Amino acid sequence: MRKKNKKKSKNNNELQKQEKLKKKELKKNKIDKVNFAVIISLMILLPLWQLVRMQFAGIDRIDLYQKCHCGYILWVAGSILLVTYIINLVKKRTKIDKIDIIMYAFSLVILISTLLADDKNLAFFGIVDRYEGIFSLLSYNILILTVKNLPLKNRYITIINTFMALGLVQSLIAIIQCFVRSDYILRFSYPFMANALCGNPNYLGSYMMILTILSMAMYLFSEKYNRMYFAFTLIFIFTLVLAQSTTPLLGVAVGTLFLLIYNFTKHRDLFKKTLLISFVSAIVALISIYGTVYIYTDIYHMRVYKNYTIKSDITQMFNRVFGLEDDDSEYFKNIEGVTPENQDSLITDQSFYSSRLFIWNISGKIISDRFFFGCGPDNFALNFQKHSTLYVDRAHNVYIHIFATLGLFGFVCYMALLINTFIKGIFSKNKITIVCLAVFMAYVIQAFFSVNVIEVLPYFYILLGIILATYDKEERIYS
Repeated sequence: MRKKNKKKSKNNNELQKQEKLKKKELKKNKIDKVNFAVIISLMILLPLWQLVRMQFAGIDRIDLYQKCHCGYILWVAGSILLVTYIINLVKKRTKIDKIDIIMYAFSLVILISTLLADDKNLAFFGIVDRYEGIFSLLSYNILILTVKNLPLKNRYITIINTFMALGLVQSLIAIIQCFVRSDYILRFSYPFMANALCGNPNYLGSYMMILTILSMAMYLFSEKYNRMYFAFTLIFIFTLVLAQSTTPLLGVAVGTLFLLIYNFTKHRDLFKKTLLISFVSAIVALISIYGTVYIYTDIYHMRVYKNYTIKSDITQMFNRVFGLEDDDSEYFKNIEGVTPENQDSLITDQSFYSSRLFIWNISGKIISDRFFFGCGPDNFALNFQKHSTLYVDRAHNVYIHIFATLGLFGFVCYMALLINTFIKGIFSKNKITIVCLAVFMAYVIQAFFSVNVIEVLPYFYILLGIILATYDKEERIYS
């Protein structure tokens, strides 16, 4: 009898333990569902918020337009994700790994840099219409950690397809902006440049660069709906051209090259498909680049500023490579430190490189002034004007900008994040990891000539988080 009672008590104890584990799993699943809902909501609301901003797009209400920014959405999402992340830590549902430690260190550096900044208000909240202060930077960090720790299962497909659906909406709006002549359509100040729901053509270009490589990689690795992803790739690259932003095209070229090399070395069966979509995408891009300018000038008889088109950027690059004449010298007049003798060594704001050498030179001075912790989040413009009469709020190079604003320690943390992500991704056998890694490669290369903005960066960090979440799992892609 005693033995039987002991067995019963043991069984009861085991049942109780199992019930407790189930309850913990249910609670964790609830938190995961909250996190997933927040991530999807953030992805959707970031562009849709632009519709609210458009109500204040008139010059007489420019102050309201600038303050009605999607940065607030990011802050709310980041706050919710921070609470759920802390709950998971306290309940020991989240394991702390190398990436977590890097992000903790990065967050600490951001905090110290903020406290040491000249203008702490800017460091906390950011410049009006940019809002890249500490609240945004910490929101990015917690977004990466949340996605990394999210048990994705098939949810990554929902994330990717949501992103693509948003991209199609953006593409439709961009096409309407460029080709439908109506006074009721809100356009960018230059009507031949599309900005859709991104607020700026350069932002739309970066947004479409991510989507182009994402859909291209999905076409190659997905086991369903290949034709759909093929069509999406062509739509997104056409929309990228409508933005007339050249740097994102460099990112597309890098992402495409990565897929070619990767499939040639590891997936020979996919190499022909990769060549096909690369060739067709290049043809569509070239036709779009020259065709859109022809439509604007010869059919719509629009005034097109040649220095703000991809066609002009390609021509200027060609002229510089072969030593032909360039007509950018007018831009250099009245710029401090620029003389007829040194202007040839600089790159103009209206050319492909957007005066980057001049900006990078001043950025170097900011770095030397505040080497270890930088000048503080969104304090770049304030410190730039200590060395120049120009107002420049970004270094037009993500890595230089991070070094200038967050110092050596911030730069090291950021590079540690990127390097660890690349190493984990490149050795992965998971196809969804490789899909996101192609986007990762495109973004980190174009970042040498670009800036991080709230309208685009969360999507990159979500895909980066997916790499960290899936690299050690072997999964097939079903759409």
